[in-house]
Amino acid sequence: MSWEIRVTLTITLMTLPFAIYLAFRVSAALRTLKYFTKWLRISIALVPVIWYLLLPIYYGAMAISGSSQPLFIRENTLTTPDYLLLFPFWLSVIVILEAIPYFVSIDLINLVLRLTKKRDHVIWDKTQAAIKIVAIIFLLFYAGFRSYNDTYHVQSTHENIAIQNLPAGLQNLKVGFFADVQIDRYTQAKKLDQFKNILQSEKPDMLFFAGDLVTSGKKYTSQATELMSSLSAGKRIAVLGDHDYWSDPSRIPAELKKGGWIFLQNEHRLVEYAGDTLLVTGVTHIYSKKTNKARLRALLEAAPDVRMKILLVHQPAEFIAALAAEYGYQILLAGHTHGGGIVAHPWGIPVTPSRFETRYFSGFFTLEQLKIVVTNGIGNTLSPLRYHATAEVIILRL
Repeated sequence: MSWEIRVTLTITLMTLPFAIYLAFRVSAALRTLKYFTKWLRISIALVPVIWYLLLPIYYGAMAISGSSQPLFIRENTLTTPDYLLLFPFWLSVIVILEAIPYFVSIDLINLVLRLTKKRDHVIWDKTQAAIKIVAIIFLLFYAGFRSYNDTYHVQSTHENIAIQNLPAGLQNLKVGFFADVQIDRYTQAKKLDQFKNILQSEKPDMLFFAGDLVTSGKKYTSQATELMSSLSAGKRIAVLGDHDYWSDPSRIPAELKKGGWIFLQNEHRLVEYAGDTLLVTGVTHIYSKKTNKARLRALLEAAPDVRMKILLVHQPAEFIAALAAEYGYQILLAGHTHGGGIVAHPWGIPVTPSRFETRYFSGFFTLEQLKIVVTNGIGNTLSPLRYHATAEVIILRL
């Protein structure tokens, strides 16, 4: 069973009870409003649930049958099943995650009012039913629009980084930073052209890449490394990502080096700029080749003694940030989290599985003198959609 099937079925098992709950509550709300026949009401409530289940049913059938037929997600281009099965499934997951807190809150209020008998039965029932229907319709449209924009629009995020005792030659140094390009059948010209145009227009003095150039296999390696070779800057520095290692751990570093990139794997590099020197430490920390505190401490203790130090790593693990701060690094650059990928906001609070891995899941953080920068990245992995995690290139000015 492929990892895509395994994870999708797991997500389905976790979200299905909530989908069924929403279907029952929508049906009950429609019954209260009395605008629909029984069968129309049932259809409106159940058809979205059935549609959401089509992808896991298809995956489950493929897994049970042991079919040798390749999954449609292995095709080179988007196909009909992508639009009929894949995108609707992930849009449904987003709507479920966003709708559940509000539906449960309304039902809890309803329960309290029933127990205390402090309600006008007719007025309250119609009001809460109307709120639920309006909410689900709004979330369907909002989630669709927002996920399309966050997935296919690449934004440039600008940030000034204040560094104490910054060497004079590094004042106003412009750094372009990105990660998780994830070139595959979903991340193609529509996004890659935006990504490239941002860097061409910004003209950064240095480029940093925190890994994950392709999503899987060797199909897109040539396209990816050609794109990277076409990006221009005074110095270009990269580290290894999870998917780079799973896809082609020797070819990707070799091709990037051939294209003029400095590729660091648990090593230091002194970089000269405008008469001053900065240190870049590239750390390999991915699922298949994790570092630990002892190895990282030994690496950082051996770092050349300069006034400006940057640590570049794929995964923004909290112990890495803590040691970077301890050893006087001013900036840590990382990716990996995709900004959370799909970030629900129940009552305005961001919720994403990435937060269980690290609190540094997106944006800018400060730990003592260390500035931590975690980019949302460009592409995707399992889900073809982003939600409240807009694809981005970060432009830093020291």
